[in-house]
Amino acid sequence: MKTTVSHGVFALMLATAVAASAATFTVSPTSPGVFDSNNTVGVPGDPAPGFPISSIASNGVAKTDAYFTPESLFGRSVTVGEVAQISYWTKTGTTHTASPYDWALTIYTKPYAGDVSSASWYGDRYGAEPYFSSNLSDPANTWNLWSTNGTSNQLRFFESTAGAPGASFGTYTDPNWSTFKTQTALSGQPRASEQILFFSWQTGSDWAAGFKGQIDGVTITLTDGSVAKINFEADVVDADGDGIPDEFDHCPNSDTRPKVDVNGTEAGQTTIANTVDDEGCTIQDLVNALAAKAKNHGQYVSGVTNLANQLKAAGTITNAQKTEMTTGAAKSKSGK
Repeated sequence: MKTTVSHGVFALMLATAVAASAATFTVSPTSPGVFDSNNTVGVPGDPAPGFPISSIASNGVAKTDAYFTPESLFGRSVTVGEVAQISYWTKTGTTHTASPYDWALTIYTKPYAGDVSSASWYGDRYGAEPYFSSNLSDPANTWNLWSTNGTSNQLRFFESTAGAPGASFGTYTDPNWSTFKTQTALSGQPRASEQILFFSWQTGSDWAAGFKGQIDGVTITLTDGSVAKINFEADVVDADGDGIPDEFDHCPNSDTRPKVDVNGTEAGQTTIANTVDDEGCTIQDLVNALAAKAKNHGQYVSGVTNLANQLKAAGTITNAQKTEMTTGAAKSKSGK
């Protein structure tokens, strides 16, 4: 199921829904509905811990940002006070002491009576930059976890509402999330009761050119125990259509004929369905490989016999089909 959220946000594909209060969403660079987030690329085979199978990165050209509504993630509106914890993973080429640039977390609230934002489409804007976090532990070229909770890399929050007196873009003395959300906004309104418009992850306008850091594995937990996870993924390419992405496919150009044939150049179809294994290889791929490597007919027959025994032991084929394979290989001219 695909869900598109408003204001040009990423379209979300619901990948897993364990229960009403727990869901994981998968987003790739070409998910439909992308707005102001075109400068991303997939990074195959390099996911954050616990979020297989890949990730995304800024392409170093210009600013990018991704927006997610509470309604798309939790099926209802959510207040600032209801957010118990937020975490996400990033990976950059340097420590944050060497370079502060990274994916920042931004929370926009819905417009409300008395808000002071000069932007009409949101009420207040709250942010957290990884480099301001307390107890930094951020080795370069490694996935680092940023969280509102925990002892290391704990995010500090600031208010950057456009037009609000006293707005800033962060300091090293800003409060943590549990304190920040209980304080009053620059408008004087309690933050905890504000309705969230968007959760967003962004790269900066002034320095995004040249930044190629990765992001993955967002987790948002509410006070009622509801959890939403966002898994950033590279676009899946499956050239042979066997259901295994090319990056993990040991046989990316599979022979996908419907039935297995062990007769080589003298076509002789068996009753065996040409199924695909976990590594992306069909039974026919394995037979073809045996035929290509066999130095003589006996070696080919021996190879097919061993393969048939393995398939029978795994429950993939019946005993009668095992006989079909061995008999067909013996009658073939493969290896001769």
